[in-house]
Amino acid sequence: IVSWIKATSQSSNIVRMHSLGKSYENRDQYILQIQANHQVIKPLVFINCGTHAREWISPASCIYIIDQIVSQYGKDPSVTALLDKIDLAIVPVFNVDGYVYTWTQGSSAMSEKEVQNLDRFLKSQLKRLAGFLDVHSYSQMWMIPWGFAKENIKDYDELMRVGKAAVDVIKSMEFSTTYDLGPSSRLLYINSGSLTDYVYGGLKVKYSFAVELRDQGKFGFVLPASQIEPTAKELFEGLKAMVRKMHIG
Repeated sequence: IVSWIKATSQSSNIVRMHSLGKSYENRDQYILQIQANHQVIKPLVFINCGTHAREWISPASCIYIIDQIVSQYGKDPSVTALLDKIDLAIVPVFNVDGYVYTWTQGSSAMSEKEVQNLDRFLKSQLKRLAGFLDVHSYSQMWMIPWGFAKENIKDYDELMRVGKAAVDVIKSMEFSTTYDLGPSSRLLYINSGSLTDYVYGGLKVKYSFAVELRDQGKFGFVLPASQIEPTAKELFEGLKAMVRKMHIG
């Protein structure tokens, strides 16, 4: 993955790669910033992938999105429209140590260097940070805050409207895949300390979502190779639909 993102950033004039910082085991946390025009600053949508080490489809899907944007910008109208509206920042593998060897949670909130690196970057972009998408697997869900409580957020109707655009376009695709939509506390379970809750509640970024990719349990975390590209395509179409519906700029 690292070799690929380095090669991509070197061969494309719309991609810039840098490190958020070092992990506990001294690995770089790479981020790709994708802008159609580096001289024009647009609203930023941040995509975080690979938080949980066993969710292999998350980094794979995000790599697919990067590849499609790089290869199709200026050719595919929907990709061009995406980058004409926003800039993107994508972390393909957030948990760089865990991707190599599975680890457990930290001792407290913000206790780990990787989370501190991400928090520092997000805070540096607050003036233009317009959207956030945290990519996980599995269960086929497009989720909004809250995770820690079952009460509705103040932007519930707006996030449900935008999220509905994403799940509807996924349903309309070749495989008619169904994604449930709603707060993660209701679709999954009460979960405290999620990035989505923090970005929405702590950093005040309205359009904060999390997605659980395929499947619904047949293969679970070990999704067969034949489902990688279909899953990634669904995520990308959902992302484009989400951005189209966001009131930003």
